[in-house]
Amino acid sequence: LPELSLYAQDYAVERVDAVLTAEGGPVTRRTAPGANEALLHLVFPRGLVSMERGDKDKLAVVFRVETAPVGGSWTVVLEEEIKRATTTPIRLVRRFPLTQQVDVRVTRITKDRQDVAKVDELVWSVLVSITHQNPFRAPGIAVTALRVPAGEQANGSLQAYNALAKALLPDWDGSSWVVRSTVNPASLALAVLRSAGNGRPVPDERIALDAFAEWHGYCSARGLTCSLVVDWDGGTVWDVLRTVAATGDAIVIPVDGRWTPIIDREQLVPVQVITPRNSTGFQATRILTETVHALRVRFLDAEADYRPEERVVYADGYDQATATRIDEIEFPGVTSAALAHRHGRRRLAELTFRRERYQVSLDWEHLACRVGDRIEIAHDVLKVAVGWGRVAAVELDGAGDVVAVQLDEEIELTAGVAYRLLVRRAAGVQGWDLVTPAATGSSRWFALSTPIPAASAPTNGDLAVVGESEIETMPALVVRVRPGPNLTATIEAVPYHPGVYVADTEPRSEEHTSELQSQFHLVCRLLLEK
Repeated sequence: LPELSLYAQDYAVERVDAVLTAEGGPVTRRTAPGANEALLHLVFPRGLVSMERGDKDKLAVVFRVETAPVGGSWTVVLEEEIKRATTTPIRLVRRFPLTQQVDVRVTRITKDRQDVAKVDELVWSVLVSITHQNPFRAPGIAVTALRVPAGEQANGSLQAYNALAKALLPDWDGSSWVVRSTVNPASLALAVLRSAGNGRPVPDERIALDAFAEWHGYCSARGLTCSLVVDWDGGTVWDVLRTVAATGDAIVIPVDGRWTPIIDREQLVPVQVITPRNSTGFQATRILTETVHALRVRFLDAEADYRPEERVVYADGYDQATATRIDEIEFPGVTSAALAHRHGRRRLAELTFRRERYQVSLDWEHLACRVGDRIEIAHDVLKVAVGWGRVAAVELDGAGDVVAVQLDEEIELTAGVAYRLLVRRAAGVQGWDLVTPAATGSSRWFALSTPIPAASAPTNGDLAVVGESEIETMPALVVRVRPGPNLTATIEAVPYHPGVYVADTEPRSEEHTSELQSQFHLVCRLLLEK
């Protein structure tokens, strides 16, 4: 740690008590070895005044301070004139830095006055040699020191101290972590895990540093920042970590034994398909609340000296004249109106598109999905998909490509309706359009509108779903995984909707919301009746 130049723990005080006179010449003393600073205490014990005319008139005295390395030449540090008209003692303290041990001499330049009506006695009372030392040596802690003159406005301890501070932390520069000033949420969250402020710092081997580097790029590309002062009482490390991560559209949780950021961002490919064939105990609930027309976002505005400000962020279709339901929200760490608007718009989209919550139990298949993953759900409660099963056989053409797929369950299709087949393969989830049926009926064989290349062909046992195009399944986002006995787990999820990720750049589409309302009509009616 750098030494605090205003915090002096080691004082070497030498009493001088020498009266300075022009006739007597300069008075010389030597500073203590290793001192970083010297203080001269000078005093006019009876004041400085002329009483020749019966009134107090100003009188002036000039003195000079010089220093010299031991055995070296003299250098003038200051030459000063003191001019006063007072009989009250005058105390002077003059301070100057040191780089080595030096001799200090003080000389009275003004001639000695013999007139008793003129009071100008000058005394060098004390020489103080100061060695700077930090009050503590704990690494990773920012410290500061203040010199506050005592007076009517400042006497005793300070009640408040304001400063604009920057965090010097490991920050990703595209190829490595370098220590520099940063407000990137990824770098700050990493510091929360590893810094001395955490009572149990997490070692690097238990942190997914590559994932933090990716998250850093995500935040930089979107201009996401976090300027947070942790000054609340009763908070935990987890509270701080969660608050910082939220400014970067993420959460930080342990994944496979390593702390990993999970970014809430658009995902084009699901990692898991959940149907009644591989799950049990499916439940769906919907939060029945009034539609929020706007959010009053509170934040500290950096452009206004970090004073509390607020911005009203309106939902699509509402403005200052039509919005009547306005909720309040605060985004700690957000210090600009632009980011306050951005986070507010995203929160409004979440309130619109994520009112439902799904819960389902799986066996070991839950290992395929984690918190933050996109999954696909097919269930009769949701009124998506017309059937599901497992691949029993495939039909090939002369080139070895798949032209039809057989399932182990019969599924009824309606004439003239476009259907799609979704298959969970070992390589991932893929979907293909089916030939539009000419007649209504049930079948286990489903013809493909375009042959599947042999390299992507489904294999026996793969989980499959058949549904109307665009709504063959319900996309969802895993928000929690609760482990159970015997490698089972309960998955909790919310609807996945791309509108959440573009809410700050373009108006939200309400089309999918209407579809969700129709899908949950039965569930809402049952809940109300209950």
